Order: sequence, then structure tokens, then C-alpha cells
Amino acid sequence: MKILRALNFRAKRRAERAFYAELLELSGQVAMIHQELSTAVDHFADTFDDGMLASMVSTSFTCTEVDAIAGLLLAAGREEAGVSWLECHAEGDEYGDAHNQGTEVWDDQEDSWPTAVDIREYAHALVA
Repeated sequence: MKILRALNFRAKRRAERAFYAELLELSGQVAMIHQELSTAVDHFADTFDDGMLASMVSTSFTCTEVDAIAGLLLAAGREEAGVSWLECHAEGDEYGDAHNQGTEVWDDQEDSWPTAVDIREYAHALVA
């Protein structure tokens, strides 16, 4: 009986060591992936943190695409760049679009005036 208990204890210890070795290996892989992802996000943010680029091309993107760009910039700590992309894109949005600023001439009896979206509020909601 003592021999069986000793064997069970040793088997349990081997299983624990194997588990912790695998956990250590996985945590190293996660750290490496985190570093690679962080580097890629920094590169993206450095490239797209450009007001002139935003003003030239943002209206060519869909609202969803600009939300993705702005969201990543905001998550990377580039709030002004993210807001800039949303504001530049909003210049091309029409009534009913996500970033509409309510600046178009409007003559509709059912809906008398388009409501402008607060871009900063919208930006903060993207990353919330």
C-alpha cells in the first residue's frame, strides 16, 4: 500500500512539472506574440498618424473601415489622430451615415433637421 502511495505521489509530481513546463513555454509564446503585435500596432500608428493622409483619403473609406482605423489609433494612444480620421471622413458623410455632421441642406417634412454626431464622443465610444 505504501508503495502505491509513493508511486501516485511521484506520478502526480511528474504531471505537475510537465504542466508547469508547458505553461512556461506557452507564456513565452504569448509574450513573443504580444511583442510582435505591439510592434505592428506602433508601426501602423506611426504611419496613419498623419492629418494630411486622413484628409486626402478618409472619404474614400466606408464608415466601418474608418472606424477600424480610428479605433486602432485610439487604442494605440493616438487620440488626436483617431479623431482626425473621423472628422475628415465625416466631411463626406451624408444624412444617415455614421459620422454625419448635419451640414447638408435639408428639406424633408418628416425629419426637419439632420443631427450632427459628436465626433469626440463617437471616438471614445469606439474604444469603450
